[in-house]
Amino acid sequence: MSVFGTGHEIDFLTAQTLLAKKQRVADGVKILLDVAKESADWFPPLKSALGGVNALIKHYEVLIGRVDGPRA
Repeated sequence: MSVFGTGHEIDFLTAQTLLAKKQRVADGVKILLDVAKESADWFPPLKSALGGVNALIKHYEVLIGRVDGPRA
């Protein structure tokens, strides 16, 4: 099976492990963005930019159906 468009053959378990690691990194980045946004009161443009990035990520997750729960 070819994963991530690389043309390299890897087994299913390795693919699952890579995807799990990728998801943990993505979750960590989202947490980091949230914390940075909440602590950026001293520089409103930064807080605004971080809030915009967070909103884009959340809309993307809803679009691809990653977020659990009912959709409004």
